[in-house]
Amino acid sequence: MSINTTAPTIAPSPKRRSTIAKLGVGAIAGSILLGAMQTESAIALSYASIPTTFATGLNRSYGIGVASNGDVLVANFGNSTVSRFSSTGTSLGTFGSGFNGPLDIAVASNGDVLVANYNSSTVSRFNSIGNPLGTFGSGFTNPAGIAFASNGNVFISNNSGTVSRFNSAGGSLGTFASGFSAPRDIAVASNGDVLVSNAGGGVSRFNSAGTSLGTFGSGFSGPWGIVIDSSGDVLVSNFSGGTVTRFSSSGTLLQTLTGLNQPASMAIASNGDLLVANHGNNSVSRFAVATPVPFGFTPIWGFLSLGIRPLIKRFKPRKLATVAAK
Repeated sequence: MSINTTAPTIAPSPKRRSTIAKLGVGAIAGSILLGAMQTESAIALSYASIPTTFATGLNRSYGIGVASNGDVLVANFGNSTVSRFSSTGTSLGTFGSGFNGPLDIAVASNGDVLVANYNSSTVSRFNSIGNPLGTFGSGFTNPAGIAFASNGNVFISNNSGTVSRFNSAGGSLGTFASGFSAPRDIAVASNGDVLVSNAGGGVSRFNSAGTSLGTFGSGFSGPWGIVIDSSGDVLVSNFSGGTVTRFSSSGTLLQTLTGLNQPASMAIASNGDLLVANHGNNSVSRFAVATPVPFGFTPIWGFLSLGIRPLIKRFKPRKLATVAAK
């Protein structure tokens, strides 16, 4: 449920010692513009407050994932199938077969798809077009959530209250953490921290070694789905409350999304929109991502109104153009 260029160097005249403080306002804004043109795609993300319907006709849907080609996969717990849709919501039939109470879906970087079978305590593996590749791992107890780490490791939650860890081939790496209350979805942050939703409580946070970092965020009502978007914000679905809450990476509440019906798992679409599986009415809702303004298309005079100090604080020295001192 993952463009950088090197900032240019501005060399002053050899007869004059230059610092950022001595540069003109236009020069500073210009160098910031050039240095940030492709290292930052947007100041921040937000989502439309009113969702649109992406798909209907599901059967007790819980899990959702986005395939490598942008297709959307939805797990139907009620009839043990996985529905497939195009990126625009057109039905493409079913994906794979042989499921038994599918509860969650995750897509690997190579396009392989893992599906957690809650009823049979197994995890099925498929290639990107739905051909079976056998089972993944073993020793599960009603697996409920799956997530991939950047190093290829796989985290799988068990309804019994543990999270198991595996390598990319399915070899067991032991129990990652325990003591959960009906753990559901899992998300891995860019710094390696692991977030786990507890349907019976809040959201737990761990470092990459499995050491508890306490809880993340607050105010949940039956938290289920958890996903991290491209800006690093964390979105948590509240199954009982019918909402999705968006937090900063540090746990500060940023936004609450409504208009949902027992929202379960979530996924980020190929265009950045948020997709939410509604268990309550067998549908998928879509929240359009607010169109960000790339720094590369922002006129210099747009930066000037911000003032120089906020700009320097925002981009920090490593994002400013280097100024030679001679």
